[in-house]
Amino acid sequence: MTRRRMSRWTRGHVRRRAFLRALGLGAAAAPWVPLLPSHAEDSPVPRRVIFVCFAHGVARDHWWATPTAEGLSLSPILAPLSDHAARLTVIEGLDNAPGLGQVGDQHNIAVGTLLTAMPLQADLGPGGHYLPGGPSIDRRLAPHLDDPDAPARPPLHLGVRTQGFSLSALDAGRPVRANDDPRAVYESSFGELSLPAADREHLAAQRTAARGLARARLEALVPTLPADDRQPLRDHLHALDALEASLDALGPPPPECLVPDPPPEVPHPTTPADADVPTLVRAQTELAVAALSCDLTRVITLQWGSSGNDGLRHVWQGFSQEFHTLAHLANGDDPHAHARFAQMNAWTMEQLAALLHGLAAVPQGDGTLLDHTTVVCCSGLSVQHHMGDLPVLVAGGGLSGGRVLSSPGVPIAALWLALAEHLGAPLEAFGDPEHDVGPLAGLS
Repeated sequence: MTRRRMSRWTRGHVRRRAFLRALGLGAAAAPWVPLLPSHAEDSPVPRRVIFVCFAHGVARDHWWATPTAEGLSLSPILAPLSDHAARLTVIEGLDNAPGLGQVGDQHNIAVGTLLTAMPLQADLGPGGHYLPGGPSIDRRLAPHLDDPDAPARPPLHLGVRTQGFSLSALDAGRPVRANDDPRAVYESSFGELSLPAADREHLAAQRTAARGLARARLEALVPTLPADDRQPLRDHLHALDALEASLDALGPPPPECLVPDPPPEVPHPTTPADADVPTLVRAQTELAVAALSCDLTRVITLQWGSSGNDGLRHVWQGFSQEFHTLAHLANGDDPHAHARFAQMNAWTMEQLAALLHGLAAVPQGDGTLLDHTTVVCCSGLSVQHHMGDLPVLVAGGGLSGGRVLSSPGVPIAALWLALAEHLGAPLEAFGDPEHDVGPLAGLS
């Protein structure tokens, strides 16, 4: 997909739609909300974070990095990230401690506990049927990364063939599903920008008129109501005033905002054909970069795969055997399966490299969008169904790179606490208290 810079009018309009979603409002509420004024040139560059999670772990002996005098020496799997090695931290030894201690469907546990660092509240059977045990780290971080006294920008949850496996959770028992349809994501975030300029102006005039009419009718209704009912209506009018004032305070997205073209059509994007998976991955990656460049959100989860046995085959790499089956055969006595699984892992790192390239191509502040976005990439499994010594990478966000951080046996919650600290959103605690060891040392 290509991208285009947003006009002054367009930038304000995209931001406005995002604010409506953040407040739980839809098209019916659109007439109340005005277009937004200009973005302040001296606004500080916000910090952002993306969690990229992939399925089934890695071919362990092909997943390594070694610090050298020249920088990181990267394994065949990690080689696609060579352009970003100076920004890359490979973390070894982290355990999903709550997952290791829970009995049940290992795929459910691996995904459902990774970002919550809490045992599942309920394991309801294979196939992504579970209830999380607490809020996920993306949801805990989001309020801290928003501007004070401004409407919240909700996290954006993007996926490819996730099959109901939920990384994110609002709270215990409240999973948040990823949106596996790039076209739906595009329409909800950028769709109005495709209208001709005259149509956009006409729509804006309609909304202005509708707001004035609705307010006049509400104000005329107040004196006709019983005394006990007048105050709630006045409160509603005051709430609308406060909403408009808070939206006015934000301004449109920054000048570097990039709007992608509509993603390509894919039949049945939530249950796509194997051959369509790369197209969906590229589309969701572009949408993630665009959403951050336009400041529509500051927290994204990008979920590649379901962790369950959904029959996916990497046919675009010429492989006919199921990804999940190869993951079981790898790291064992089948060198042919092991080598193919390593090639699949390398393809995943190519997709991560594309995300980093996209972020690095957007200038922002005194650097790039990548300089202000911390990217965490990990899998809920390491070798087969094991949840110890997880494969974890961190890049960007102003962190030191070109290094390996060894943390054998440290619970994954320690990384989430250290990440929060780095992002200026320190949390007193996170995850299962039984595995609370404080922030991971050495991340910043």
